[in-house]
Amino acid sequence: MLSKEPLWGYQIMTVLKDTYGVKVGPSTIYPLLGSMEEGSLIEVEEVQMGRRTRKIYRTTEEGTWLVKCLENVVSEIIG
Repeated sequence: MLSKEPLWGYQIMTVLKDTYGVKVGPSTIYPLLGSMEEGSLIEVEEVQMGRRTRKIYRTTEEGTWLVKCLENVVSEIIG
């Protein structure tokens, strides 16, 4: 999802639920995002939206490259 558009944590949880029927809570998604950031797969930008500050997550070049590699592997397996 993040390789297509930047999102904040709650948006990620909502897309997973609405699109894939997978319910993921904050205690799962935020540690995962933290690990992905530590691994340089995503980057975080804090953006002021009204009164709230949101952390917007987007993939890095390395993260985008990894997504493309995984897509190729999956297409070979199912193709």
